[in-house]
Amino acid sequence: MTGLFIPLAVVIGPDMDDVRREALRQAQQAAVFVQGAQLGTAHAVQAAAPAIEHFLAAGGGDVVVLYADTPLLTPETIQRLRAELDERL
Repeated sequence: MTGLFIPLAVVIGPDMDDVRREALRQAQQAAVFVQGAQLGTAHAVQAAAPAIEHFLAAGGGDVVVLYADTPLLTPETIQRLRAELDERL
């Protein structure tokens, strides 16, 4: 499934310029947001709210929140997740 991660919003902590550079190297179309204080996942999602709102306003579908430190998470795993959700809806 091409475009699985587009659009992509990445939330980083302050002073994480190396992470920003790597995220943009891996996905040039990504929008990077800074979460000023690490107050949990919901707060990180809130930091990316402008991208989520734009995506939904443009007719986007589901929003998937992933943790950057989840090892071995592949695009195929996410595709299977989406397929399972589509079947249940």
